[in-house]
Amino acid sequence: MLLGAGADPCTAGRKHHTPLHNACSNCSPRIAEILLQHGAKADVQNCAGYTPMDCLLQVVEDYPDQHPEAVARSLLNHGAKAGKSLMLKLCLLSPATLEVMLNCYAVVPSCDEWMESIPLEIHEAHQGFFDSVRQMTSQPRSLQHLCRCALRRHLGKGIDAAISRLDIPSSLMEYLLLRNDGEIQ
Repeated sequence: MLLGAGADPCTAGRKHHTPLHNACSNCSPRIAEILLQHGAKADVQNCAGYTPMDCLLQVVEDYPDQHPEAVARSLLNHGAKAGKSLMLKLCLLSPATLEVMLNCYAVVPSCDEWMESIPLEIHEAHQGFFDSVRQMTSQPRSLQHLCRCALRRHLGKGIDAAISRLDIPSSLMEYLLLRNDGEIQ
């Protein structure tokens, strides 16, 4: 309602924390997407140097059932950077979020060090996914994936809007917008 009345989604508080930082810190996919659609900046830093993606990754383990992968996908599709590979270990309790994040890398970074920290029940429930991550670590990605990375890099911050305007099959559109497939290729 406020955004419809002209409220600025980029308005930051005293510590440069924006509504998008708050939505990500609370793992609120719907609010994050609405803010991004109304012009919130996906890569803005607060006074501590944290971006909305940093705020999300710090709470993935607290909200694994609130679809943190949807928040990550929205941020990435509005120009956020995937961040440092060291932050990926924060996604272990949400394999879907880890998949979205890994699909932004041209090469799957080494993860042996933290893959051992996966709780057994999550590893068993998503064994195919984690096996594909191990198999693809430091290996060349498919040409299709590399094209996705190049196109996303070329489109920059306008990824979501630009891809939505393309006259392409919906399955290709979903692929470019980082839909989850349950494995890394």
